[in-house]
Amino acid sequence: MEEDGGRLRRVRGPWFLAALGTLLLLAGTVVVLRSVTPLRAVSPVLVPTTVIQGEVPEIDGRGGVGLPYEHGGEVAYAFVVRNDGPVGLTVMSVDAGVGELTLLSPYGVFVMPPDAALDNSELEHGSAFSPFALRSGEERVVVVRGTFDNCEYFHERNLEPHAGIDIGYRILGVPGSQRVEFDRDVIVKSPMIVGCPDRTLDREDDRKTDAGS
Repeated sequence: MEEDGGRLRRVRGPWFLAALGTLLLLAGTVVVLRSVTPLRAVSPVLVPTTVIQGEVPEIDGRGGVGLPYEHGGEVAYAFVVRNDGPVGLTVMSVDAGVGELTLLSPYGVFVMPPDAALDNSELEHGSAFSPFALRSGEERVVVVRGTFDNCEYFHERNLEPHAGIDIGYRILGVPGSQRVEFDRDVIVKSPMIVGCPDRTLDREDDRKTDAGS
């Protein structure tokens, strides 16, 4: 029996070491994949020419394009996202801040077909977001649509910059996320009181903390 047990331990030894090595390799791969930032916004962020108010002063050293607030009006911006990583991935989510009390209040994210170009005439098209694959070096146009809203929670002439967007993805089954920065800020200018029908003269009437309670 002792001889059989020793032989069994000798047989199991190499298998155990191989399994341990595989587990360590997989763990290392997961750590590496979680640390990479494969996505890039590789185009100037695009807004419709009908709402561009022109370049605005830099905020924190970044240039921007200003959007004049028009209460209840539709607004959209678009960018090209590219997979700069060495392997393919699947984009699982694009967090545009839907439901947040912002001047540019997004109601949805839309994705253009793989061969679509970044063009103002295309901002009204695209399909509602669903996960999509990006091979290494592949690009896709993403459009965020929303309305101008919530001005009652902002002081006159406040500037609201949108500098980037959070994207979730999976690489080889491993989930990850990163902040994808735009080349410039999309800046919404809070209106004067005459342009905000829900704002009162008393700034204590409308507070974000009250809205969330």
